[in-house]
Amino acid sequence: MSKQRLSLFLLALLLVAAAPLSAQWIPCIGDSTTGGAWTAPDLPTIPELVSSGGKLRATLMLTDEQQRLTFKTPPGAAPSDTNVIKCAPQYVRVFKGVGAMPPLPKPTSDYPDPMPGPTLRARLGDMIELTFLNQVNPANFGNSIDRGDSKTGTGCDESSNGYPNKAGGGKDTYPDCFHGSSTANIHFHGTHTNPNSTGDNVFIEIRPSPRSNGKPTVTANTFATAFSDFFQRCEAKLGGDVLSLWPHKWNDLPEAYRTKQKSLLQAYDMTPNIKKLWPVDAEQIARGDWPQYYVGAYPYCYQLPKYTAADFPPPDVDHTGHTGGPLDPPPQKPLQMGQSPGVHWYHAHKHGSTAINVGNGMTGAFVIEGQYDDDLDKFYGAG
Repeated sequence: MSKQRLSLFLLALLLVAAAPLSAQWIPCIGDSTTGGAWTAPDLPTIPELVSSGGKLRATLMLTDEQQRLTFKTPPGAAPSDTNVIKCAPQYVRVFKGVGAMPPLPKPTSDYPDPMPGPTLRARLGDMIELTFLNQVNPANFGNSIDRGDSKTGTGCDESSNGYPNKAGGGKDTYPDCFHGSSTANIHFHGTHTNPNSTGDNVFIEIRPSPRSNGKPTVTANTFATAFSDFFQRCEAKLGGDVLSLWPHKWNDLPEAYRTKQKSLLQAYDMTPNIKKLWPVDAEQIARGDWPQYYVGAYPYCYQLPKYTAADFPPPDVDHTGHTGGPLDPPPQKPLQMGQSPGVHWYHAHKHGSTAINVGNGMTGAFVIEGQYDDDLDKFYGAG
């Protein structure tokens, strides 16, 4: 697949975030006057994080910023304004790629336009090695920081639109609502990979970094050395056996990371009226399970398996279901199917808040290329 612009299919309808709307209207995208006629903007070039030398090693950061969002019927609008599109600054949570290219265009106003996360671009057989950082400032989103985990069970994240619970005459009851929307992870749609540990694990929950003087204390440098060593080990483990499910246990993660995470979680547990997280992790670790909770940063490492057999299906193969035996199958068993190339996608998958997270901008495209793309580029010319 040529390196062309990705369409605005990821610039889908943006949901309203948790913080109250600003009362100050601003010019809309493609509009030079507040409240004037709105025209569609040119398609932007979405920045990319691209693999090199058989691996996509990059940093994906979750942060927040004020963007200008459009409203056909703005909250509190007069009847005469119902057919006028207006814009207002609104805090949203967004994925940013550290060093992604090309850089985002300079905003044409004081607030940037909505934009999805960077496009991830890799090839069949590549190792995916992502440092994920959660640097959201929960203070910008009212009561969004995992109220569902509080001891008092105080309910949903704040919403200016209310929620149809029983108290309001509706039928739904908590927790059928947005909750914990400042917590995140990454779910890779379309990847043929390990759904556990540091693969496509939708059950882990990464809390935002603590902050000091308004700045996150967990940064890309905090675990740079530990994650670099971990990615090298991951390459050795998975490169030698494409069917490996490594890492298996908590102790497979770097010691420096484990020690720091325990400290961060125990500090988080001192928050008043909050469900304590480290005891949950400690119990899971003692059972040999993969722990669920983290703070600030997490490493993702897995391989996009490339099917290399001359025939399909491979002959004389008995791939039975997992029955409680060894976690990794014997290396002599060949790969029975490989990763499908194409345009896939990724998004934050915190159960209870996936819709509002995707609506904010916590999503992006994942382009996986293969021989098919090479043949097309050769025929049509890459460009």
